[in-house]
Amino acid sequence: VRENITNSVKLRFTLTWVALTATERTTLATALATMADGTSVSYTSPRNVTYTVVIAEDGEPDFKVLAVKAGAEFRYGGTVVLEEV
Repeated sequence: VRENITNSVKLRFTLTWVALTATERTTLATALATMADGTSVSYTSPRNVTYTVVIAEDGEPDFKVLAVKAGAEFRYGGTVVLEEV
């Protein structure tokens, strides 16, 4: 449980990926694992604004197999919610 008392507005970012290859999923999982213990990281938005974020308490990464591609290669999709600290 995080207790954060502040007068400033904190942002939440919902990031969603579709059709990741197994290699891309592994790369993303490795990056998110560095945040698993509540460690904050820098996130640069599509508008090129940088925020310090953690994985939201209700935003644990959730990845599922979406489809099977020709050649039996699985594709993955998932979502993670980040919140500004």
